[in-house]
Amino acid sequence: MGKKNLTNGILSLSVFLYILLFFGLTLFIFIFYASYSVLSLSAVLLPLLFFLILLLILWKYSYLKNERKGKIMLFAIAVLCFIPPLFLVGLLGTNEKKLNFTTEKWMNNPDDRGYIVYDFLDENEIIGKTKEEIQKLLGVPEGNSLYNEENTIVYLLGLEIGLIRMDSDYLIIRLNDEEKVIDYEIVSG
Repeated sequence: MGKKNLTNGILSLSVFLYILLFFGLTLFIFIFYASYSVLSLSAVLLPLLFFLILLLILWKYSYLKNERKGKIMLFAIAVLCFIPPLFLVGLLGTNEKKLNFTTEKWMNNPDDRGYIVYDFLDENEIIGKTKEEIQKLLGVPEGNSLYNEENTIVYLLGLEIGLIRMDSDYLIIRLNDEEKVIDYEIVSG
């Protein structure tokens, strides 16, 4: 009876920790708008792999292998353990779609600019572009009294990214006298 209780305890604790881990990952993805990357996919798929290996070990070296009820329970747990990773991969995909820059998204969703600005900066080498080229991609900037410097273009990105969203972020693009981009930064203010 002791081995049965130990096996059931290990299985129960493993299922609880597995579920807890995926609640934590879900929270992380929601808060930080994680999208597809090697790190995020590894964080989602490696726990599944380890959990399946644990189930295989429990099946192979415990009483569950010899009991019909135990086999059915392990099979059901193995099938159900795929649901959280599938949900999280879908959530990563939703974030990926939302985070991709397009001029239309930039113009129509000013509250999401803080998320898509990084894709914009990764995909577009803006150093050396003219003011007109920038405004063709991002539109005419809204007026902003916080960062009104000469030879700058300032875009409001919305509330800062993160758990506590108090300040607004801005994309500040600095131009030279020929109205070509020489520098840019994202600042909070």
